[in-house]
Amino acid sequence: MKAKTLSESIEIPAGIEANIVNNIIKVKGSKGELSKKLSRIDAKKENNKIKLTVHESSRRSKDILNTTI
Repeated sequence: MKAKTLSESIEIPAGIEANIVNNIIKVKGSKGELSKKLSRIDAKKENNKIKLTVHESSRRSKDILNTTI
């Protein structure tokens, strides 16, 4: 039986500020700022980590999650 959800965590390095609002991740550091809207992926900030979760176990969902990391 396949897993229903897949998740990965990304640790936020020191000196980097990350915010998540409506599945838009904004990351700000010494060299500038980036933002990315995530589709099909839920993102949550927990302490100094960003947790990305996909609620499907299809190959496409795995590919999207692994490309995001």
